[in-house]
Amino acid sequence: MASFDYMGVFGREPAEVLRALGFSEGKPTRYPDTRGNSAGRMRSGWFLLFGHSVWTKHAQELSAGCQAIYVEASDTAMCSRAIFYEDGRTVWSVAHDDDPGEPFDVRTEGTLPAEYAALHAELMEKQRRSVEENEKVDYLYDLPLRVAGVVTGYVPLENEPENAFFELEKVEPAPPAPASTPPAPVSPPERPWWRFW
Repeated sequence: MASFDYMGVFGREPAEVLRALGFSEGKPTRYPDTRGNSAGRMRSGWFLLFGHSVWTKHAQELSAGCQAIYVEASDTAMCSRAIFYEDGRTVWSVAHDDDPGEPFDVRTEGTLPAEYAALHAELMEKQRRSVEENEKVDYLYDLPLRVAGVVTGYVPLENEPENAFFELEKVEPAPPAPASTPPAPVSPPERPWWRFW
């Protein structure tokens, strides 16, 4: 999977989200394209958009009056994070970076979903065994992805979206309207030479 990111929005119509981002719905695709050109709605009601690195700044903006989440991961650097927004503010975040000197690194902020504690305990135990047995498997990499999955209903490589996805097509902004030519100034009628007024 290498690197990917996605943004999810809940409580706002997909057409409105696409319009705000300058996209339109393209042809159907079976799976989300993590390289950057697909979107679709989960059965949970979350609308997911995949692969554009600019999602992180849009997620917070689009959460005004609704909820949004931003998820990114790189399995080459073995780092991942998820940030959840509501009404334009950050509610929680969870991140993991596989620093060789700190295999148990997990950073959190805010009030995480109730399921977080059990997920953290499960993956932390697997991570401990991995380190003890020198497995070189980073289980905590999955933590932000699985916490996000609790919210959106989507976990990469674990479950496929239930509904058809579609490609995103960039909408070119409409060209500016041509400037109207101002009317020519109207000259006062000429008066006869003998009239002084």
